[in-house]
Amino acid sequence: MKAIIYNKYLSVFFTLFMLLLTACFFESPRDNPYDIARDNFGELSYTVTYDGNDNTGGSVPLDSTNYEEGQTVTVLGNTGSLVKTGYAFAGWNTQSDGSGTTYTQGQSFPMGTANVILYARWTINPTYTVTYNGNDNTGGIVPVDSTNYEEGQTVTVLGNTGNLVKTGYYFAGWNTQSDGSGMNYMQGQSFPMGTANVILYARWIIG
Repeated sequence: MKAIIYNKYLSVFFTLFMLLLTACFFESPRDNPYDIARDNFGELSYTVTYDGNDNTGGSVPLDSTNYEEGQTVTVLGNTGSLVKTGYAFAGWNTQSDGSGTTYTQGQSFPMGTANVILYARWTINPTYTVTYNGNDNTGGIVPVDSTNYEEGQTVTVLGNTGNLVKTGYYFAGWNTQSDGSGMNYMQGQSFPMGTANVILYARWIIG
């Protein structure tokens, strides 16, 4: 009886010893760092998303690539003709308020360890004014154009709405120069705004 019990304990001891020996000399495949990297291959990837940042028209470009860390990202252009009223498109920025890194089409950067959002960067379009000048009038008041015009925007010339008069002369429209040597305009005519403020002087002809 004692021999049977002894053999039983010996068998259990031998089994435990073999398990311990196996654990010491044979590592689990998932403990191998190369196997871990191989298991995760293709999973650790990141995206680049473009945001119109309050655009009023057009569509953002789409980058469908999944980038791994360190892989080069080439920035896309404004392929969807994004627009924002009163603003001009000026590339992309990593922050919606423009305080991050600015990129333009064709520039590149290495992908980090997080998804990237590139926001459209907008700059306010410069605007210009049209001012009417009585040019030595003796009565009446000049019309007022309160519009702020962007470059290329159409300006429609106003009439003599304030009944300008000049003793001994009659009103004959407007001119871009006070001495009448510039471009003449009559009420209802139009011109494209340039890149400077415009003054239109009353044009007087001796009556």
